[in-house]
Amino acid sequence: MIVTASEERWRSHGKVAVVTGGSRGIGEATARLFVWHGARVVVADVEDIAGEHLAASLSPSLFWSGCST
Repeated sequence: MIVTASEERWRSHGKVAVVTGGSRGIGEATARLFVWHGARVVVADVEDIAGEHLAASLSPSLFWSGCST
């Protein structure tokens, strides 16, 4: 497999991404993309139920924590 320079910069294996507001919408899509690229992801959001469902669907690569800013 040949990996181009532009693909290499998106590799996230061994990295951790923190996504705030990541339980739904753009934040959820961002969290899923990071997981797809091999990162471990921490999602913080006030949406308890949505966050728990997201964590269950992407476990063990994603950890969800409820928070309020």
